Amino acid sequence: MFTGIKHTHVLAVSIFLMIYLIKTFLLLTGKKNALDKFSRKTRVLEIIFSSLFVLSGIYLALNSGLIRSGYWFWFKIFLVALSIPIGILAYKNKKKLIGLLVLVIYIYVFGVSETHSIRFNKDDIYGSPIEINDNAGPIEHGQAIYNKYCSLCHGQQGDAQLEAASDLTQSDLTAEETLLIISEGRKSMKAFKERLTLEEMKLVRDYVMSLHTN
Repeated sequence: MFTGIKHTHVLAVSIFLMIYLIKTFLLLTGKKNALDKFSRKTRVLEIIFSSLFVLSGIYLALNSGLIRSGYWFWFKIFLVALSIPIGILAYKNKKKLIGLLVLVIYIYVFGVSETHSIRFNKDDIYGSPIEINDNAGPIEHGQAIYNKYCSLCHGQQGDAQLEAASDLTQSDLTAEETLLIISEGRKSMKAFKERLTLEEMKLVRDYVMSLHTN
């Protein structure tokens, strides 16, 4: 369900952006009559898709661990809340520069949503570098890597199930299957083979296996 709503959210935002892109083009080219006509014809669609992306966004936020990784989410909410009334006034009063600014803000917000970073840097969500005690054993080492990269969705105990993540405490996967998923990803989970070494993935695998309670 989470993945389906996520796709719906992206589609709704994309259509909403397309509507604003067309409106901004008509505004900047001085085609006031065409802008008024287009605005009237798309008013219902705009309400539908704006409501859809807000409602789906709320659902994703409530079921995502990524909103805890920095302040990017709240900064995005602030920009959207600020730009909506400004955009309404800009298109109503035919203010070209303000209309262009609102479109740029929406595009920027879309980029922030996709990267979970105000700098468009996907590494930002993982925070600071891993700190491991020199005397740490393999399980502790694997736990440190897990806490940095996996706990956002799986939780510290492995049972958070955020972003449709599996409950690791109830997993019946073998060690080989677990390592493959860490490496290649599955469903909404991204692959980590480009981010972690094979040895690091094996350490995470061993820690994840230690979380099993069945």
